[in-house]
Amino acid sequence: MLDDDDLCRRCNAIDFDTIFLQDVTEKIGSFVADVGRITREGLTATCPFCRFMAHVVFSCPGTDASQEDVEFSLRAFSSAKSIGHIINRRNSQFMPKIENTAVLGLVKAEKSNSQKPQLLSHEILKQWGYICPTALPSRSVHPRVLGRGIKSDAIDYELIKSWVQFCTNCHVKTCRILDDSCTPPCRLIDCSTRKVVEAPKNCQYVAMSYVWGIKEKDARNYLVCTETGLLPKHLPAVIEDAMTVVRSLDLQYLWVDRYCIVQNDDTDVLKHMGIMDLIYNHAHMTIIAAASSDPSFGLPGVGNRPRIPQPCASVKGHVLVSTLPDPQDMVKRSKWMERAWV
Repeated sequence: MLDDDDLCRRCNAIDFDTIFLQDVTEKIGSFVADVGRITREGLTATCPFCRFMAHVVFSCPGTDASQEDVEFSLRAFSSAKSIGHIINRRNSQFMPKIENTAVLGLVKAEKSNSQKPQLLSHEILKQWGYICPTALPSRSVHPRVLGRGIKSDAIDYELIKSWVQFCTNCHVKTCRILDDSCTPPCRLIDCSTRKVVEAPKNCQYVAMSYVWGIKEKDARNYLVCTETGLLPKHLPAVIEDAMTVVRSLDLQYLWVDRYCIVQNDDTDVLKHMGIMDLIYNHAHMTIIAAASSDPSFGLPGVGNRPRIPQPCASVKGHVLVSTLPDPQDMVKRSKWMERAWV
């Protein structure tokens, strides 16, 4: 975390005690400050907020040197309109009303007489995300949108469990099994024994969706021991990590096409291709490995590969974090999105 000593004159003039409590109604947000060019030199700036803004811009995948020629301004946006789309019409009926507060966004400054920013709020979220406090004064009867610190080398499995429970309780129609009478006949990996077994009737299992990459020439890497059902000794990192996720969520079974379909049996392959939709639909949840183009990359934050570090700073007694870019947009631009089954 970046400490709040030695704020520059420009950043020291920002009232961080009140800026996040304002009710912003303008679509283009309200002006906070001109911050000028943000360069890589800012990553080592003395001012912690300048350093934080540099980390927000340059920690995101795809940010190139051309950003260093851009003039930025800092603007406040409505939290409900900027990030509130996550609480869509389907979910709003199950959740309390959220008080509209503010989040900060770095906007490319407009050089015309219109004085309007070139990026609308949803485009900010796509590029590098918003700046949010992790706490606000607790004098509101309604919940507020707050930032959450994310560890790059760890996963909050209790949080994931709460998301799954919310879906189970509230998404009764939208996430329902399409055909209860037709349980897909498939094999599953028992993550406690590392064996491929026949799927127990009505069991909960996690499905895996990932990019195969270049198929290995050695077919033995895809074959399960016919006598014991044991998986190969060396598994691709993404599957090893997925098994860790399953166990950490207090679940037992995982479906992965690589091992739950007999790859050297054309009949078995064709049979499973015909019920692929049912396999995913019947799954308790699906792990989507959209971070890479091959299975050796693993699941960032689960195994040895960390996630992209989240920019975080302490400024005038407030802990500020970046929301990071919109994961929905990143998934849409991923190699995974080009695969046959999405």
